[in-house]
Amino acid sequence: YGTDDIDCGRTIMRELSAAMGVKGTVAVIAGNEAAPNLQNRLKGVKEELAKHPDIKLLDAGVIYHVETPEKAAEALQMAQRANPQIQGWAFIGGWPLFTNDALKFEPGTIKVVSCDALPAQLNYLRSGPVQALMAQDCYGWGTESVRLILDKVVHDKAPADPRVIAPLTKVTKENV
Repeated sequence: YGTDDIDCGRTIMRELSAAMGVKGTVAVIAGNEAAPNLQNRLKGVKEELAKHPDIKLLDAGVIYHVETPEKAAEALQMAQRANPQIQGWAFIGGWPLFTNDALKFEPGTIKVVSCDALPAQLNYLRSGPVQALMAQDCYGWGTESVRLILDKVVHDKAPADPRVIAPLTKVTKENV
């Protein structure tokens, strides 16, 4: 039970594309380059991006960084300063949003869609610089996994599919 990482990336890019009016230049906050889940999320971003010919990924627009809030925010800010043409950010992990004041631009001038919707990230929605957060069902991962195990152990009942995918929930300023 969990999130389909490729679909997570597709969803983030689809939401970012809509927020940008289906045109512009984007970059990706990508975390650890060697992490398989993040490679899959990036793959999903690129697959969805291919469907939007008027949105371009900045050359060198995949920003890898140490997965701490401070290092992610620093990498984001450096990339934005060096590339003012970036009009949208796809965060395949929400690292920068676990710090205060990570987004150094006026709300709405640059669009941001991020994975996760944890309490520390919600003020970025409320104050406007983030257009959407894609929440993973962390609670469900635990409860559903235990239910599936109990069904197997107690009732010898296997899940219908070996991969049980949890849906993402879109969180916006309107429903935060």
